[in-house]
Amino acid sequence: MAKVRAAPLLSIHAKDEFVEGKGNLVVKLLGLITVVDAKGNEVDHGELLRFLAECIWFPSAFLNDYITWEPIDDTSAKATITYDRVSASAVFHFNEKDEVTRITAKRYMEVDGKFVLEDWEGQIVEYKMFNGVVVPSKANIIWKLKTGDFCYDQIEIVDIEYNSLSTY
Repeated sequence: MAKVRAAPLLSIHAKDEFVEGKGNLVVKLLGLITVVDAKGNEVDHGELLRFLAECIWFPSAFLNDYITWEPIDDTSAKATITYDRVSASAVFHFNEKDEVTRITAKRYMEVDGKFVLEDWEGQIVEYKMFNGVVVPSKANIIWKLKTGDFCYDQIEIVDIEYNSLSTY
């Protein structure tokens, strides 16, 4: 769930979800008036891809059986996530400290009421330690369009709570 203050007294609420193999993106003006309620195969793919990319904040999620890895070269690897009938892949790019610096993929974008595959990228700007785990704290989310880059989200993580497992 994201909340954006677009202007004084004007906010936009967005909810992304992928539940039981189905994606949904709902955007509401003032949290009340629905302006987007996207569903369908392309949204399923996009929401699963979003989940895969967001695993950078919960690194143990990468260990799940539904995510497979394929090396590309010394600084990148392709991750594929599959759930039910939906599958999505992204390339994770790493620096010399083995930190993710970029995540690139083909992702569906709605253009004039139709979905088209476009280049999509998450650029990691900064890392911080949260509760003993070093994860990205700032990221830019960008459509890499033929007309130029469109950064549609700048994320800053200010706190994360992780579940802890006890051993007996």
